[in-house]
Amino acid sequence: MAALQNMKSVKEDFDKISRFAKQEHEWDHNNHYHDYLLQFVPKKCEMAIDIGCGTGEFSRELAMQSKEVYGFDLSPISIEKAKDFSKSLPNVSYRAQDIMEYPFNDESVDCFSSLAVLHHINLHEILPKLKRALKPGGVLIFLDLYNQNKRLDYLPDLLAIPLNKYYLKTKPQRIKNEEEIIAMQEHMKTDRYLSKKELKEIYDTYLPGNHFKIHLFWRYSLVWKKPE
Repeated sequence: MAALQNMKSVKEDFDKISRFAKQEHEWDHNNHYHDYLLQFVPKKCEMAIDIGCGTGEFSRELAMQSKEVYGFDLSPISIEKAKDFSKSLPNVSYRAQDIMEYPFNDESVDCFSSLAVLHHINLHEILPKLKRALKPGGVLIFLDLYNQNKRLDYLPDLLAIPLNKYYLKTKPQRIKNEEEIIAMQEHMKTDRYLSKKELKEIYDTYLPGNHFKIHLFWRYSLVWKKPE
């Protein structure tokens, strides 16, 4: 398994990046798949947990389909931004806390989501924790990046690269300053991703019957419903 980043370093990176966050919508590789992911939220979702919520973009969308939403993130600055951006949504709360340190009750959560965060976390540690906390019939919804280490892995790039250029020109974007760009570039230098094979082996071990799917823009999704 690829070496994981030091969580203190991850927190510091996103403290820097989140300082520049604005509430206005802009297209990116993660929110491109929000609608796809939201279709898997349980119909009667009492409690949803968004892991690594950042400034709360997906948490706010979860709030439209859930009675109560909690967003967790290591970065206090991200959490403060999320609270500021979510003032109109009384059913969303945020915690600046490591998800691995929170003592969830068994079978207490209807939905866990995580977007572009799990590559920072040891899957062998977090998956059993989430499974225990998930109610029967509850759902795990993940979107993350993977390591392209075989020739066939690059085939989607034939469409993803030109489509990415097109969307960057036609979808809403905000102008980022140099400091923000450098902060993200520095963070990305230390990102480490698992291959499709490694991911599927881990998910099949802990989450039998999962739905694993490769998407454009260097993403995969994982959806798993806990047996009732």
